[in-house]
Amino acid sequence: MFLRKTLDLITSRLNKGKVIILIGARQVGKTTLTKDLLALYPAGKTLVLNGDNYEAQRLSKMEGHEILELIADYDCLLIDEAHKVSRIGDIIKSMVDHYGKDKQIILTGSSTVNLIDSTTEPLTGRKRVFELYPISLPEYAPEGLESSQELHQLMLYGLYPEVLNEDDPQDKLDALMELAESSLYRDVLDVTGARASGDLVALLRYLASNIGETISINDASIKLSIDRRTIDRYIDLLTKSFIVYTLMPYSRAGSIRRSYKVYFWDTGIRNALLEDFTPLDQRQDTDRLWQNFVISERLKAATYSQQLAQHYFWRSYDGAEVDLVEQRGQQIHGYRISWDGKNVRESQVFNDLSPTSQQVIEPDTLSLMLDSA
Repeated sequence: MFLRKTLDLITSRLNKGKVIILIGARQVGKTTLTKDLLALYPAGKTLVLNGDNYEAQRLSKMEGHEILELIADYDCLLIDEAHKVSRIGDIIKSMVDHYGKDKQIILTGSSTVNLIDSTTEPLTGRKRVFELYPISLPEYAPEGLESSQELHQLMLYGLYPEVLNEDDPQDKLDALMELAESSLYRDVLDVTGARASGDLVALLRYLASNIGETISINDASIKLSIDRRTIDRYIDLLTKSFIVYTLMPYSRAGSIRRSYKVYFWDTGIRNALLEDFTPLDQRQDTDRLWQNFVISERLKAATYSQQLAQHYFWRSYDGAEVDLVEQRGQQIHGYRISWDGKNVRESQVFNDLSPTSQQVIEPDTLSLMLDSA
């Protein structure tokens, strides 16, 4: 059982007349988190519907007064997989406008592809959106990791709750492979169609092989025989489904501008796509795997601390690089990420940008980076 930082964030905003929308990839713990939220209400005063079930689907066919009567006796309504309910935005708007702070409505979805799109206009000014990611390092080990070997295991197998709850490496592997083979990106397949599964898996493996590298859509298109517009669309959908995220370049004089990088929210999923769980001391990609792990943890920490920040990478034309640039207001913080402290090259061009701080992040200094979020 992991104490999720999002729980306190959401709890503080309950019963204020706003719809709570909780989004995140499949299997990251949304169901467990919503159970904790429902437990805050008296027994028998919560109504739970699932977008896959007939009862939830029936909402779209009900008259306005019938919808209001449905939740009249409850304090809280939870609709899981809410994006599967037709007209969900308009339906929830009528509930909020009628009941205000008297009823708390919570919607969850494993993708922003449909849920956010279908609620943006009708719920303008009426919602609060929260993102849930795989377990963060502080959630997993509030007092810190016990050993370097524990960190190695997290980098290899990742931080999905189901994986962390398994003790046996083979059981961890089985759980990861099941996620990586289809269930994790089912939402993307729902949008693109089943026939696209082969291209989607090929692209995912390509992205997994190229974490830490600038992505050329043209090169990917040629290598994978997939139209570049299709690749752009897939990456956008994978991002909205919380499987990957992109870092754009920090654009100032002397830096590369027309490129971006793609990372995975979970390194275990990345390794599962490549079917490679080789120990870190025997890998050729340990430094890039560490880079992905660190950046993901920093982005989680910034989200959960509600820090207003933009994240980029920076690379100059002479080859110098800052793996993560975090811009907070007018402040610029640079992070060079290295597994063993080697090959860390400073750049006078980046120094000329007058960064507020610069750090080299190795395993021993990771906690300092997360604590500053």
